[in-house]
Amino acid sequence: MYTHPILNPRAKATAACFSLLVSADMNKLNPEKYLAYVLDRLRKEGLKEDVIEELLPY
Repeated sequence: MYTHPILNPRAKATAACFSLLVSADMNKLNPEKYLAYVLDRLRKEGLKEDVIEELLPY
């Protein structure tokens, strides 16, 4: 069964993850290390707006 990506939460999560990795790569960061760092910070501090802003690679 096909589900439109906008309506599928797994598709949205996958797109967000790929976007994060590509952004890291474009900013000359190691995508694997950057993703591990981001996930660790979010695990410790939660999804607060200021934390998310700090984590953006640009």
